[in-house]
Amino acid sequence: MLLTNRTDVIFGGTSGWNSKDWTDSDDRVRGGSSQICEGTAQFCGKLDTTTLGGAGFASQRTTEQDKTWDFTSFTGLELLIHGNQSDDKKYTFILKDTLPERRSSTGPDQSTISWEYDFTKNENSAAIKDDVLSVVMQWSEFKPTYRGRPRDDASPLRLDHIKQMSFMMRSFFDTQSGDFQLTILSVQGIKAHDSNLRSSRTSIVSHDSTVASIDKPVMTIGRDNKPAAPGFWSWLASCCRL
Repeated sequence: MLLTNRTDVIFGGTSGWNSKDWTDSDDRVRGGSSQICEGTAQFCGKLDTTTLGGAGFASQRTTEQDKTWDFTSFTGLELLIHGNQSDDKKYTFILKDTLPERRSSTGPDQSTISWEYDFTKNENSAAIKDDVLSVVMQWSEFKPTYRGRPRDDASPLRLDHIKQMSFMMRSFFDTQSGDFQLTILSVQGIKAHDSNLRSSRTSIVSHDSTVASIDKPVMTIGRDNKPAAPGFWSWLASCCRL
Protein backbone atom coordinates (compact mmCIF):
# COMPACT_ATOMS: atom_id res chain seq x y z
CA MET A 1 0.00 0.00 0.00
CA LEU A 2 1.27 3.47 -0.87
CA LEU A 3 1.56 5.64 2.22
CA THR A 4 2.06 9.34 2.63
CA ASN A 5 2.51 12.02 5.26
CA ARG A 6 1.47 15.02 3.21
CA THR A 7 0.06 16.19 -0.08
CA ASP A 8 1.22 18.90 -2.46
CA VAL A 9 -1.75 20.31 -4.33
CA ILE A 10 -0.90 21.19 -7.92
CA PHE A 11 -4.39 22.08 -9.15
CA GLY A 12 -7.69 22.41 -7.33
CA GLY A 13 -8.22 21.50 -3.69
CA THR A 14 -7.93 24.43 -1.32
CA SER A 15 -6.00 26.32 -4.02
CA GLY A 16 -8.96 26.30 -6.41
CA TRP A 17 -8.95 26.15 -10.20
CA ASN A 18 -7.92 28.88 -12.63
CA SER A 19 -9.58 29.05 -16.03
CA LYS A 20 -6.35 30.32 -17.62
CA ASP A 21 -4.41 27.20 -16.67
CA TRP A 22 -6.09 24.87 -19.18
CA THR A 23 -7.13 24.77 -22.83
CA ASP A 24 -8.73 22.28 -25.22
CA SER A 25 -6.76 19.97 -27.47
CA ASP A 26 -8.80 17.63 -29.63
CA ASP A 27 -9.44 16.31 -33.11
CA ARG A 28 -12.67 18.29 -33.55
CA VAL A 29 -14.93 15.29 -33.15
CA ARG A 30 -18.07 16.02 -31.14
CA GLY A 31 -16.54 16.95 -27.83
CA GLY A 32 -18.06 18.60 -24.81
CA SER A 33 -17.92 21.37 -22.28
CA SER A 34 -16.31 22.00 -18.94
CA GLN A 35 -17.24 23.89 -15.86
CA ILE A 36 -15.60 24.86 -12.59
CA CYS A 37 -17.90 25.40 -9.65
CA GLU A 38 -17.46 25.26 -5.89
CA GLY A 39 -13.83 24.15 -6.05
CA THR A 40 -14.17 21.42 -8.66
CA ALA A 41 -13.53 21.07 -12.37
CA GLN A 42 -15.89 19.11 -14.58
CA PHE A 43 -14.64 17.45 -17.76
CA CYS A 44 -17.65 16.32 -19.76
CA GLY A 45 -19.12 16.10 -23.21
CA LYS A 46 -19.99 13.65 -25.94
CA LEU A 47 -17.46 11.66 -27.91
CA ASP A 48 -18.56 10.92 -31.47
CA THR A 49 -16.53 8.10 -33.01
CA THR A 50 -18.48 7.91 -36.26
CA THR A 51 -16.63 10.82 -37.87
CA LEU A 52 -13.26 9.08 -37.94
CA GLY A 53 -14.40 5.49 -38.23
CA GLY A 54 -14.13 4.50 -34.58
CA ALA A 55 -11.34 6.87 -33.59
CA GLY A 56 -11.61 10.12 -31.69
CA PHE A 57 -10.55 11.97 -28.58
CA ALA A 58 -11.19 15.11 -26.57
CA SER A 59 -8.78 16.50 -24.02
CA GLN A 60 -7.68 19.40 -21.87
CA ARG A 61 -4.04 20.33 -21.35
CA THR A 62 -2.17 22.89 -19.30
CA THR A 63 -1.51 26.19 -21.04
CA GLU A 64 1.65 27.52 -19.41
CA GLN A 65 4.49 27.23 -21.94
CA ASP A 66 7.28 28.62 -19.76
CA LYS A 67 6.48 26.71 -16.58
CA THR A 68 8.36 23.58 -15.53
CA TRP A 69 7.12 21.34 -12.70
CA ASP A 70 9.64 19.43 -10.58
CA PHE A 71 8.04 16.20 -9.34
CA THR A 72 11.22 14.51 -8.12
CA SER A 73 10.10 14.74 -4.48
CA PHE A 74 6.90 12.82 -5.25
CA THR A 75 6.36 9.08 -5.43
CA GLY A 76 3.49 9.68 -7.84
CA LEU A 77 0.39 11.79 -8.37
CA GLU A 78 -3.13 11.52 -7.00
CA LEU A 79 -6.46 12.62 -8.40
CA LEU A 80 -9.39 13.27 -6.11
CA ILE A 81 -12.66 12.88 -8.00
CA HIS A 82 -16.35 13.24 -7.17
CA GLY A 83 -17.74 9.71 -7.36
CA ASN A 84 -21.43 10.40 -7.96
CA GLN A 85 -20.63 13.03 -10.58
CA SER A 86 -18.16 10.91 -12.54
CA ASP A 87 -18.98 8.03 -14.87
CA ASP A 88 -17.03 4.78 -15.21
CA LYS A 89 -15.61 5.39 -18.66
CA LYS A 90 -11.87 5.04 -19.12
CA TYR A 91 -9.91 8.30 -18.90
CA THR A 92 -6.24 9.03 -19.41
CA PHE A 93 -3.98 11.39 -17.45
CA ILE A 94 -0.92 12.42 -19.48
CA LEU A 95 2.47 13.92 -18.64
CA LYS A 96 4.98 15.40 -21.08
CA ASP A 97 8.56 16.42 -20.35
CA THR A 98 8.99 18.03 -23.77
CA LEU A 99 6.61 20.49 -25.37
CA PRO A 100 5.58 19.80 -28.96
CA GLU A 101 6.51 22.31 -31.62
CA ARG A 102 3.88 23.84 -33.86
CA ARG A 103 4.11 23.26 -37.59
CA SER A 104 2.84 26.81 -38.17
CA SER A 105 1.13 29.61 -36.29
CA THR A 106 -2.25 28.02 -37.01
CA GLY A 107 -1.30 24.39 -37.51
CA PRO A 108 -1.58 21.49 -35.07
CA ASP A 109 1.12 20.57 -32.59
CA GLN A 110 3.77 18.10 -33.64
CA SER A 111 3.93 14.87 -31.68
CA THR A 112 6.20 14.13 -28.72
CA ILE A 113 6.42 11.27 -26.24
CA SER A 114 3.46 11.12 -23.85
CA TRP A 115 3.49 9.33 -20.50
CA GLU A 116 0.00 7.97 -19.93
CA TYR A 117 -2.00 6.51 -17.07
CA ASP A 118 -5.42 5.02 -17.89
CA PHE A 119 -8.05 4.80 -15.16
CA THR A 120 -11.71 4.18 -14.46
CA LYS A 121 -13.66 5.14 -11.38
CA ASN A 122 -14.55 1.57 -10.45
CA GLU A 123 -11.24 -0.17 -11.15
CA ASN A 124 -8.62 2.40 -10.09
CA SER A 125 -10.04 4.41 -7.22
CA ALA A 126 -10.66 4.04 -3.49
CA ALA A 127 -13.21 5.91 -1.37
CA ILE A 128 -11.63 8.23 1.19
CA LYS A 129 -14.49 10.45 2.43
CA ASP A 130 -18.18 10.54 1.61
CA ASP A 131 -18.33 10.62 -2.19
CA VAL A 132 -14.65 11.52 -2.71
CA LEU A 133 -12.55 8.93 -4.55
CA SER A 134 -8.78 8.74 -4.75
CA VAL A 135 -6.91 7.64 -7.88
CA VAL A 136 -3.24 7.02 -7.07
CA MET A 137 -0.85 7.05 -10.04
CA GLN A 138 2.66 5.76 -9.31
CA TRP A 139 5.45 6.73 -11.68
CA SER A 140 6.01 3.11 -12.70
CA GLU A 141 2.42 2.94 -13.96
CA PHE A 142 2.84 5.72 -16.54
CA LYS A 143 3.46 4.20 -19.97
CA PRO A 144 5.32 5.98 -22.81
CA THR A 145 3.41 6.38 -26.07
CA TYR A 146 3.95 8.18 -29.36
CA ARG A 147 0.86 9.15 -31.36
CA GLY A 148 -1.19 6.76 -29.24
CA ARG A 149 1.07 3.74 -29.67
CA PRO A 150 3.44 2.20 -27.09
CA ARG A 151 7.02 3.44 -27.26
CA ASP A 152 9.11 1.03 -25.19
CA ASP A 153 12.40 2.58 -26.33
CA ALA A 154 11.52 6.01 -24.92
CA SER A 155 13.98 7.72 -22.58
CA PRO A 156 12.90 7.77 -18.91
CA LEU A 157 10.40 10.42 -17.90
CA ARG A 158 12.22 13.51 -16.62
CA LEU A 159 10.40 14.14 -13.36
CA ASP A 160 12.34 17.36 -12.81
CA HIS A 161 11.19 18.75 -16.16
CA ILE A 162 7.43 18.23 -16.51
CA LYS A 163 6.15 20.68 -19.09
CA GLN A 164 2.55 19.64 -19.65
CA MET A 165 -0.32 17.74 -18.02
CA SER A 166 -3.60 16.77 -19.63
CA PHE A 167 -6.81 14.80 -19.22
CA MET A 168 -8.09 12.81 -22.18
CA MET A 169 -11.22 10.95 -23.19
CA ARG A 170 -10.56 8.67 -26.16
CA SER A 171 -12.43 5.94 -27.96
CA PHE A 172 -9.81 3.22 -27.34
CA PHE A 173 -10.41 1.90 -30.84
CA ASP A 174 -14.17 2.34 -30.77
CA THR A 175 -14.68 0.59 -27.42
CA GLN A 176 -16.34 3.65 -25.87
CA SER A 177 -18.22 6.68 -27.14
CA GLY A 178 -21.10 8.97 -26.24
CA ASP A 179 -21.59 11.12 -23.16
CA PHE A 180 -18.82 11.31 -20.60
CA GLN A 181 -18.28 13.15 -17.32
CA LEU A 182 -15.39 13.36 -14.86
CA THR A 183 -15.58 15.73 -11.89
CA ILE A 184 -12.14 16.51 -10.48
CA LEU A 185 -11.51 17.99 -7.04
CA SER A 186 -7.73 18.17 -7.23
CA VAL A 187 -4.47 17.01 -8.77
CA GLN A 188 -1.71 16.58 -6.19
CA GLY A 189 1.69 15.07 -5.59
CA ILE A 190 2.15 12.35 -2.97
CA LYS A 191 5.08 11.46 -0.75
CA ALA A 192 5.78 8.14 0.97
CA HIS A 193 5.83 7.99 4.77
CA ASP A 194 4.18 6.31 7.73
CA SER A 195 0.61 7.62 7.70
CA ASN A 196 -2.27 6.23 5.68
CA LEU A 197 -2.84 7.74 2.26
CA ARG A 198 -6.61 7.89 2.51
CA SER A 199 -6.91 9.40 5.99
CA SER A 200 -4.40 12.11 5.17
CA ARG A 201 -6.64 13.37 2.37
CA THR A 202 -9.70 14.28 4.45
CA SER A 203 -8.48 17.82 5.14
CA ILE A 204 -8.31 18.48 1.41
CA VAL A 205 -12.02 17.77 0.97
CA SER A 206 -13.43 18.82 4.33
CA HIS A 207 -15.83 21.25 2.65
CA ASP A 208 -18.89 20.23 0.65
CA SER A 209 -18.31 20.40 -3.08
CA THR A 210 -21.21 20.75 -5.48
CA VAL A 211 -21.14 21.06 -9.23
CA ALA A 212 -23.78 22.84 -11.25
CA SER A 213 -25.40 20.88 -14.04
CA ILE A 214 -24.08 21.46 -17.55
CA ASP A 215 -26.46 21.91 -20.43
CA LYS A 216 -24.36 24.20 -22.62
CA PRO A 217 -20.65 24.88 -23.09
CA VAL A 218 -20.18 27.40 -20.27
CA MET A 219 -17.34 27.48 -17.78
CA THR A 220 -17.83 29.15 -14.40
CA ILE A 221 -15.47 29.64 -11.51
CA GLY A 222 -16.20 29.85 -7.81
CA ARG A 223 -19.42 30.57 -6.02
CA ASP A 224 -20.60 33.43 -8.20
CA ASN A 225 -21.11 31.13 -11.18
CA LYS A 226 -20.24 33.97 -13.54
CA PRO A 227 -19.24 32.93 -17.07
CA ALA A 228 -15.49 33.06 -17.57
CA ALA A 229 -13.48 33.81 -20.67
CA PRO A 230 -12.64 30.81 -22.88
CA GLY A 231 -9.63 28.92 -21.67
CA PHE A 232 -9.23 26.27 -19.02
CA TRP A 233 -11.96 23.74 -19.02
CA SER A 234 -13.41 25.48 -21.92
CA TRP A 235 -11.67 22.38 -22.90
CA LEU A 236 -14.30 20.76 -24.81
CA ALA A 237 -16.39 23.85 -25.32
CA SER A 238 -15.07 24.20 -28.83
CA CYS A 239 -15.93 20.58 -29.54
CA CYS A 240 -19.56 21.13 -28.67
CA ARG A 241 -19.90 23.84 -31.27
CA LEU A 242 -19.60 21.71 -34.41
